[in-house]
Amino acid sequence: MEIRKYIEDSGVPHTYIDVGFWYQITVPYRAAVKGPVPELVREFYGDGEKKTAMVNKERIGLFVAQIIADPRTLNQYVFIYDDMRTMNEIYEVASHIAGEDFHKVKVMVRPPPPFNWSNTESEFFLLFLCT
Repeated sequence: MEIRKYIEDSGVPHTYIDVGFWYQITVPYRAAVKGPVPELVREFYGDGEKKTAMVNKERIGLFVAQIIADPRTLNQYVFIYDDMRTMNEIYEVASHIAGEDFHKVKVMVRPPPPFNWSNTESEFFLLFLCT
C-alpha cells in the first residue's frame, strides 16, 4: 500500500489495473495431464462456494487498451473480469464438457496458508490479490 500512496502523493497520473483469475489456470485439467499448472488447478481453498472473478488472458490486452484510452479511468482503480463463478460451478461445467468427474481429481479443500507479513514481497503480493 505504500507504493500506491507514493504514486498518489507524487501527483503522477496513473490507473491501477487488476485482473481476475485466468480461465486458462482456473479450469481443471484431465487426470492424465501432468505438470505444475494441472496440479495447481486441482486444488482450491475453502468449500468452493465463493464466487471467483475470471478473465480470458487472451483478452487482457484489449481491456487494458480500452482502459488506457478512456479518460474516465485516469487516477482510478479498474478491475477486469469476464465472468464470476464458484469453483464448484467451474468444476461442474468442466466435468460436463470433458466427461470426467473433476471433483474426484481435486487434491483437497483446505484453508489458505498463513500470510507472511514480514516478507518484503508481501506488499506486492497484497496489491495483486487484494486490490
